[in-house]
Amino acid sequence: MVCAATAVTVCLLNIALTVWAVINHQVIDGLSYLYTGDCQEVAKMSLWIHLGINAMSTLLLSASNYTMQVISSPTRKEVNKAHAKLRWLDIGIPSTRNLRAISWARITMWAILALSSIPLHLMYNTAVFSTLSANSYNSFVVNEDFLVPSATYDTSNDSTTLSVFNTMHELVVKGNLTNYTSTKCMDTYGVNFVSTARNVLLVTKDTKTSNSTVLGSYIWGSYDQIPYWWICGDGWDADPYLYKTAVCTPSIAKAAASDWIVGNHRISYCMVELVEEKCRLSFSFVIMLVVIGVNASKACIMILTVWKLNEPTLVTIGDAVSSFLRDPDPTTEGICLSTKLDIQKKRWKLQTASPWTPKKQFWFRAASVKRWLTCNLLCIGVIGFGGYLLFQGMLSINIYDIKSLWDLGFGTVNTNSVVGVAPTGLIPTTLFANLPQGILSFLYLTYNGLFSCMLGAHEWSRFARFRKSLRVTAPEGSQRSTYYLQLPYTYALPLLLMSGCLHWLMSQSLFLALVTVYDESGERDESNSISTVGYSCIAIFCALILGSLAVLGGIANGFRKYDDGIPLVGSCSAAISAACHRPSKDSMAYLKPVKWGAVEGMDGSSGIGHCCFSSFEVERPANHCLYAGAKGKAD
Repeated sequence: MVCAATAVTVCLLNIALTVWAVINHQVIDGLSYLYTGDCQEVAKMSLWIHLGINAMSTLLLSASNYTMQVISSPTRKEVNKAHAKLRWLDIGIPSTRNLRAISWARITMWAILALSSIPLHLMYNTAVFSTLSANSYNSFVVNEDFLVPSATYDTSNDSTTLSVFNTMHELVVKGNLTNYTSTKCMDTYGVNFVSTARNVLLVTKDTKTSNSTVLGSYIWGSYDQIPYWWICGDGWDADPYLYKTAVCTPSIAKAAASDWIVGNHRISYCMVELVEEKCRLSFSFVIMLVVIGVNASKACIMILTVWKLNEPTLVTIGDAVSSFLRDPDPTTEGICLSTKLDIQKKRWKLQTASPWTPKKQFWFRAASVKRWLTCNLLCIGVIGFGGYLLFQGMLSINIYDIKSLWDLGFGTVNTNSVVGVAPTGLIPTTLFANLPQGILSFLYLTYNGLFSCMLGAHEWSRFARFRKSLRVTAPEGSQRSTYYLQLPYTYALPLLLMSGCLHWLMSQSLFLALVTVYDESGERDESNSISTVGYSCIAIFCALILGSLAVLGGIANGFRKYDDGIPLVGSCSAAISAACHRPSKDSMAYLKPVKWGAVEGMDGSSGIGHCCFSSFEVERPANHCLYAGAKGKAD
């Protein structure tokens, strides 16, 4: 019910936001422009909107994943049917194994929830996106004679440059340029994309050395590795990484601001042409319609689950133990020490007593070899491919050291760091940029499933040491309610934090690179504007480091050991059932705190004991003694 309410609420919020955007802002070619102007304001609005989108996305996907596990969890009737055929099902973990045992209606519902998550991963985060603005500019070294109406300058330049000369001279004479100190000038122009200013006069007080008042010029190049190299003065290169020369940075430039030499002239101050910023926050009506569609489909499936799924499913191990204690399963009588491995090898057919031999098992034995290989090989494969892409990216920009990569910026749009094979058009570009997010989400599900196996077995092992109430989805008596499936908060929160950090790093590694460039006259310059997918090598490097640590952390956890007081059953329904043949007088055990161990009432003639969950007093099984449990022990 909570999941359905969450999905409906998120859907209504998405609809409300879409209606608001359409009513208050005109839709042109499927886009609605929410705001145009100050770039810092756009960045702030984008941050808060995307925090909200990520919060809604997390809630919706969490509700969807929970519902998928509820749908794929078997009912007691389905477990009985499988056990009768000597088959077992998974309890308490995300599983595709159970799909062969449930109805086609539930399989269809499960598939719709799974498939509808793909567009959310690929599109939701770019329903709202920002476009940077940048101004092409000329910087002219002039002496103070240029600032007066009678100034003379060379008119033999090309028509475009001459037009800029004339415009700047007219602006400075009319007092429409702003006087900046050298330091402030460096701050303004020491960025890849200048949005607050356009052309600039670098004024020198040097004595007149020619008939012209214009002593030098520089034209901004959008594809230079360091387009602001000139702020550091003479002797610096626009492509330092290519030629292995020193890299100009604003901090280096400002350190020498008092002795700023450009074109062999000492610069005293700047006269700057300030312009209004034109950064833009856009809303994609088409993308949002897709998001609302898949959101609505999820909400419908969740409502249908609440409405139609009347028979309780065994979602947690506590649900299964409660069910088997209330109504013991006759197919697993007499094998109370069975492990998951015994069931997998069909040893439950033998129905013979087994000696108790305590052994501390590694955590990795709780999950199947197939699950371990699937999770880790996929993760390692993706990390390896990411490393290859990082090398190709570094090769493309000809930078190979961490410091230089960091100086380029973390997730910063750079004309040199764009994907050469990216598709065109907003939606194809969006899907391409967000593809790693979808892959990462799938990997997280496999990783989460691995920890669910290990921690479910850890919860199970503690019943050998402590008497505890069962953790179930619908508590009765002294049973405990569950707010998570198999992950306690001490693990769930760090895993969610890790997932969030990786998703953020991926968003900084590969992203929409949208920059609208305006020429020296303020007209849109399509040839220099950027609309593609950008990448950040330093962000990719950090994502690979964190991903590698996550894989190593999962493997390291696998070498921890469980307590040796109870058989390792993992998620195996048959092995769980075998441990739940309580004494006949303990018929209400499922409602009380229980513990696993040897119960009183050994068969005196055979010396065979019995171990099970019980609310009665139990003892630790005696080493090398036989345990099986006689049929008819429980009602």
